[in-house]
Amino acid sequence: MTPITAAADVLTVWDADRVIVTAPREIDLAEREGFTRALTDAARVRPAYLVIDMGATVFCDASGVHAIMELLRNLESGDAAPVLVAPHPQVRKLFALTGVDLLIPVHSDISTALAAVGA
Repeated sequence: MTPITAAADVLTVWDADRVIVTAPREIDLAEREGFTRALTDAARVRPAYLVIDMGATVFCDASGVHAIMELLRNLESGDAAPVLVAPHPQVRKLFALTGVDLLIPVHSDISTALAAVGA
């Protein structure tokens, strides 16, 4: 897999048809810009599969939710539907409270997420 960007603690990699954005341990106002930029850059590639890997994320506030919602608003018809990896209970609870989990499938690990998108 080839790196696209490495902004702050956000790493984005891709191969032939998938992009995986690996989120930082904590997503708050200080990390929002780098996380948003990584998601935007990933969407521009127009991959078949877009995975937002928040497997190491133990804290996420409204800044992270906003970045994900901005990604959804910017996706074009026919673009890959993103999937989330979020095993941490507090992050999953945030997605349930805000309704993010109704808009994007949330998986407990990267293997399950990739299997769900057929990658």
